[in-house]
Amino acid sequence: MNVKIVSNKQNYNKIKEKLEKGGFSICEDSQFVFYDHTAEVNHLIGKIDQEYEIIPINDIIYIESFSHDIFIHTEEEQYTIKEKLYQLEGMLESKGFMRANQSTIINKQYIKRIRPTLNSKFILKMKNGARVDITRSYYFKFKLLMNI
Repeated sequence: MNVKIVSNKQNYNKIKEKLEKGGFSICEDSQFVFYDHTAEVNHLIGKIDQEYEIIPINDIIYIESFSHDIFIHTEEEQYTIKEKLYQLEGMLESKGFMRANQSTIINKQYIKRIRPTLNSKFILKMKNGARVDITRSYYFKFKLLMNI
């Protein structure tokens, strides 16, 4: 089975050795990701037009799930990635990202406008013009994190 490792340089070789002893193959294009929670993530690898590109974390406006695909949105491009949304949420929370709804994670620094609605929701307008809904499930957490 192929596995992708997300880890810092210090732990990468130790983790790789243990996984390979366990019968795993290390592959950057794997659907399965071994995430070292102590890793400092500065970029993600996204795919666009059959090519892979390094995407700096600070360039990501939002990440969304649609069906079984995960898309990263930047000002210029839309990329697909292999990681799962819940994995990305844990990896990026300390970088200023938060869950907006069941299928979207936003970068708080790219919020341009926040519009409250009558039914305990917010509608965000992002700096790239995209519209993202904060649903009721995430409403109070959003208010707390944004000091609203």
